[in-house]
Order: sequence, then structure tokens, then C-alpha cells
Amino acid sequence: MLAVACVVINESNDKVLLRVRSSEPEKWELFGSFVGEDELVKDAVIRVVLEKAGVLGKEFIKTISFTGEYYDEIERHPGKRCVPLLFEVKVSESSVETSDSLKWFEKDDALDVPLALDNEQMLIDCFE
Repeated sequence: MLAVACVVINESNDKVLLRVRSSEPEKWELFGSFVGEDELVKDAVIRVVLEKAGVLGKEFIKTISFTGEYYDEIERHPGKRCVPLLFEVKVSESSVETSDSLKWFEKDDALDVPLALDNEQMLIDCFE
């Protein structure tokens, strides 16, 4: 199934927003979701950023950029086969209420925390 993966970046200081994965493996992760049958890819990105990254409103999304990367390894995701398109999404820092399970990280630090699935490669690809 087609999916989107979003690297959410603070527009003012380039920090990366990560959350703790709610299912196994319980590690830090990016934000993603399957694209609905009747949903445009851009609309799926906006939905993910608002619902999963906790951005308080669409007006806080400053830019959405497709990185040109996608991940189609057969066994990359537990459960359904999932092929995510990778997006960089810049948001206002004030639009996110952080918590113990939702934090901003310096780019280098984001690569040092335990990341779920292939999220490390996604971050590397986005940062290049």
C-alpha cells in the first residue's frame, strides 16, 4: 500500500521532531500513515502532520517537500506491505506541544537515538 513518511523540521532552528512508537518496537520514529483510497498524497501528509505530529493547525505548516525518496523493500514493515514516499515538512516550533514521547532533536542527536524500522535511513536521506 502507498504511504507517506514525514520528517517534521522546526523552521527556525532545523531541529527534527520525533515520537515514541506506540507499538513494537518501542523506539523513536518519524510520522507516517497509509494514503487513503480517496485521499491525495499531499492531503495525507497534512493529515499525518496534524494528527500524529500534533501540529496545532494547518496554518503552522510552512513547507511540504517531496524528497524524491521511497522505500519499497518487501519486508520493511511488519504487517501490511507499505511503500512510503518521504517528505520534509517544515513547521513553526510554537505549533507543537512536546512531551516525554514527542520531542525536538538536533539533527545529529536524532540519528543517535534508537529509531524504529528504517527511520534512520529516512533521516539520512532527508538530511543529504
